[in-house]
Order: sequence, then structure tokens, then C-alpha cells
Amino acid sequence: MAGVACASIVVLIAAGNSIGLPAEGIALLLGVDFIVDMARTGVNVIGNSLAAAVVDSSENRREAKRGDRETPHAMAGPEATALDKEPAR
Repeated sequence: MAGVACASIVVLIAAGNSIGLPAEGIALLLGVDFIVDMARTGVNVIGNSLAAAVVDSSENRREAKRGDRETPHAMAGPEATALDKEPAR
């Protein structure tokens, strides 16, 4: 829900109706949810940014290790011939 602005409104209304919360109670929750939604969105953006940074870092380390051992063009054996061939059209 954090990826879509105000998506929790639908969930709040559905949950409120299912437990028998009056319309005034749902309206009160919607007023508070607006502020909580901003915090939820901020946490989502930070989490997504952190995940992208971790993946980038791990990819850089993996490429550095691969570069130390061998390059893709320096492979020997059937793997090299299979990779060097162009796909059939």
C-alpha cells in the first residue's frame, strides 16, 4: 500500500465497516491516516533506495571478483563457443 498514495483509505473503510465502526470513526481515522501516509511513503522511499544501493554494491563486488578470475571472452571449452555464436534468425 505504501507505493500508492492514499491506498490505505480503501483498506481503512473496508476494515471499519467489517468491524462495525461508525462513519464518524472512519472519518477520524482518515484524518490521522493522511499524516501517517506521508511517513509511510517516506519509509518506503528510503527502503527502496537502500535496497537499490545494496544490490548495486553487491553487483560491483561480483563484477570485480569476476574480473580478477577471468573475462567472459577468455573462457575455454564448450561454454565459450556457445556464448560466442550469434543466435539463429
